[in-house]
Amino acid sequence: LDQKYLLENVKSLGYKIILFDKNKNCFASKQVDLFLNIDFQNYKKIIFELKKFKKKNNIQYHGILTMGSDIPIILTKIAKALNLFSQNLYSAKVSQNKILMKKFFKKHKIKTPNFAIVDNFNKAKKFFLNNKLSEAIIKPFNSSGSRGVFRIKNLNELKVYKKIIYKNYNQNKIIIEEFIDGPQLSTESILFNNNIFTPGFSLRNYLDTKYLLPQVIENGGVMPNKLDRYRNKVEAIKLKLAKLLKIKSGVIKGDFVLDRNNNVQIIEFTTRLSGGDFSESLAPLSNGINYVKELIKIYAGREITSKNLSRK
Repeated sequence: LDQKYLLENVKSLGYKIILFDKNKNCFASKQVDLFLNIDFQNYKKIIFELKKFKKKNNIQYHGILTMGSDIPIILTKIAKALNLFSQNLYSAKVSQNKILMKKFFKKHKIKTPNFAIVDNFNKAKKFFLNNKLSEAIIKPFNSSGSRGVFRIKNLNELKVYKKIIYKNYNQNKIIIEEFIDGPQLSTESILFNNNIFTPGFSLRNYLDTKYLLPQVIENGGVMPNKLDRYRNKVEAIKLKLAKLLKIKSGVIKGDFVLDRNNNVQIIEFTTRLSGGDFSESLAPLSNGINYVKELIKIYAGREITSKNLSRK
């Protein structure tokens, strides 16, 4: 379902669509020109099948894109094999692996909540106590959509939910970071030839989290909102990321928090479109900008204009 809006926009630009999904009965299988029942994790098979299909039918591929799926590494590998537009592999790895991401922030002095990468309870306990935290966030390094994210208030909770992350996400390291009790922003920016536009700028809604604790789940957001005055600071951080990662065009989705001194700190970022109705509904309904269509044009090697990315 997250792909529906993307597919509609691809079709509106006159392209045919090849879709791959491990679920043979997936929602969109009947809405495309060719459906391949392949799990996208098996990207080598996808590359093989696409090359074979291209040679057999003498066709040209224009781009590869997804929406909501946190797989920039896979998309980049497929794109490079087919000589299509993509980000570089290093930026894809940093945006997908949260351990690499947090180390990247620290190396380049990009303000982010204080964190540690730990592989046992004693190290997590030491971080919690040494920093005199009343609350902390713990999470896996290879997940998205709030999966495996817990807000913990004491060492007993830390021990219990650390084990849950280890068990359910099959990893021997977790990220523990300071919980900053301030407003958070979900943002989505389009980069084009080193220019930045941020049509997605939502105040995250956590009002329902109290019923779900210790799990932390964002329930949508509000656009427009009273924090628009921080837009320039958010964009400055993203432009720094783009320069360091050598991203000239594409998308950067970023989650930010305001600390007690009203400093903008980045929590995470990724180089993909949001799912969950953010880029499909929340942003375009609030400001009239269909930036999904503009991103499709970028990935297809077409020119775009700033007019189509400016707030209405």
